[in-house]
Amino acid sequence: MNDIFEIRPYTIEDIADAVKLWNLIVEEGKAFPQEELLTETSGNEFFAAQTFTGIARDSSTGKIAGL
Repeated sequence: MNDIFEIRPYTIEDIADAVKLWNLIVEEGKAFPQEELLTETSGNEFFAAQTFTGIARDSSTGKIAGL
């Protein structure tokens, strides 16, 4: 089965899923230097302040696959 992903700019509608994924990676402690988890408020401030935050969604399920 071939997954097709949509990659587009971050919007506020992505916040819950984006924070959930980000925090999962932070908790694993293998990829990001951050130690504090994001809330929806701090996550939106962080993602919106970047030059570009891309969201990858699985087109068949609509679930976030990466950011």
